[in-house]
Amino acid sequence: MLRIWLWDRRLPSLAVCVLLLGGIGFSAGFFGPMVFDPSANQGPLVGVLISGPLGAVLGLVLFVGFRVVAVSPTTQWRTLGAFGAALGLVTIYLILPGPELHGYIEEVQIDACKRPTDAADEAIQYWEKQIAPRPSAARIGWQEDSREMLREDDGVILTVTIVRQRAILEAQKPWNKGHLIATLWQPVEMQKSYYAKYGGGACESYRAGTAIQLFNNQYFEGYPRNLGWPPRKLVNFLNLQTLESVPAKYSSFLQ
Repeated sequence: MLRIWLWDRRLPSLAVCVLLLGGIGFSAGFFGPMVFDPSANQGPLVGVLISGPLGAVLGLVLFVGFRVVAVSPTTQWRTLGAFGAALGLVTIYLILPGPELHGYIEEVQIDACKRPTDAADEAIQYWEKQIAPRPSAARIGWQEDSREMLREDDGVILTVTIVRQRAILEAQKPWNKGHLIATLWQPVEMQKSYYAKYGGGACESYRAGTAIQLFNNQYFEGYPRNLGWPPRKLVNFLNLQTLESVPAKYSSFLQ
C-alpha cells in the first residue's frame, strides 16, 4: 500500500514517458506481424521504423503536456497507460492483413478464338528477344518443345471484350478469416486476350458474340519450379491469364 501511495505521487519522468510508449509501439509493431501476418513483406520493420519512433515521440509530447497542464501524478500515470494501450491496439489493428485477392468475375463478350499453335511464332519470337542477352540461360531445344506443347494442348486463346468485372476477396483478419467478399460491379469495356479451356480445345465451343460470365483467377500459388527457361507452362509461355467457369463457391456473386 505504501509503495502504491508513493508511486501515485511520483511524476513520470521524460525517460519513462519516452521509453514506455516507445517500447509499446516497438513491441506491437515488431512482434505483431510475426504473430498475425507472418507472410507480410514489412515484417518487424513496422516496429523499428514506424510505431517505435512514433511511440517515443508521443511519450515526449505527453511529458511536455504534463508539465504544461498541472494534473495529479495519478492522472498522468493513467493517461500514460491509456495512450500506451491505445498505441498498442491501433498498431496491431493496422498491421492485421487485409483481404486477399482471389480473382475477378468478368462479364465478357467473346470476339475471336484461335488455337495456341496459331500463337507459336509470335511467342517464340518474343522469347528469342528475351534470351538474346544471355543465350546460355535457355534450355536446349526449347523452340521444338514449345511448339509440341502448344500442339498437344486442349485449350484455346480467346480475345474478349470485358464489359464489367467485380473482385472476389477473402478476409484475413482473425474475426472474419475465410469470409468471401465481392466488390461492386465496375464497368471496364476493354479488349483482352486470355487462355481458356472450360469449353474444350475447339473454337466451335467459343462462338463470337457470346456473352458469358467467367472467372479470372488471380490467386497466387507460388512460382512453378523446375520448368526451365523459357517456361514449360503454357500460360506462362504465352504470357496470358486464364478465364475459367465461375467456381461454385463464388456462384452467389453472379448477378
